[in-house]
Amino acid sequence: MGRSAPITSENPCWSQSREPFFVLGLETNGGQKQSHGGSGGAAPSHGQRLQNHGGQMDQGGIYKAVFEDSGKVLAERVTIADTPASRAKGLLGKSGLQAGEGLLITSCGSIHTFFMKFPIDVLFLAKDGMVIKAAHRLRPWRLCGCWFGCHVVLELAQGVLPDDAALIKKRIKMVKI
Repeated sequence: MGRSAPITSENPCWSQSREPFFVLGLETNGGQKQSHGGSGGAAPSHGQRLQNHGGQMDQGGIYKAVFEDSGKVLAERVTIADTPASRAKGLLGKSGLQAGEGLLITSCGSIHTFFMKFPIDVLFLAKDGMVIKAAHRLRPWRLCGCWFGCHVVLELAQGVLPDDAALIKKRIKMVKI
């Protein structure tokens, strides 16, 4: 199988009208939205870290995941897995996720729960933060993916997601704490 093409302005998967969700949805704790300063809608490459004007949005930072329409907090402490090593490790080695914790995995369209010791709730998100797919109570030793349109995956503690279909097409934004 060939590798997927990098996301560029020439790639038809990239929409010039919207910036990537991790840049578009990034806010400071004061509620001021920060915008991406890139030129002409060019997207970051897969190897590039997530950028905001306040610095790098990396695994060292802590964020809140919030529903954009209602302002309801989905997770209060979300860490970012944006390097190959942090994405490969994910939640492996953890004994569980506490209520309010989450992990945002970038450049990701599928996950596995091999070797994990606990079930999780999972949201598959588009570049603009729109929920494409939700997986409730994904048990250990499972595969789950969203092959079309997914850019990032948000892993949450089991039972955090409501059991309704209203999640699909809602937008999630990340707010810097």
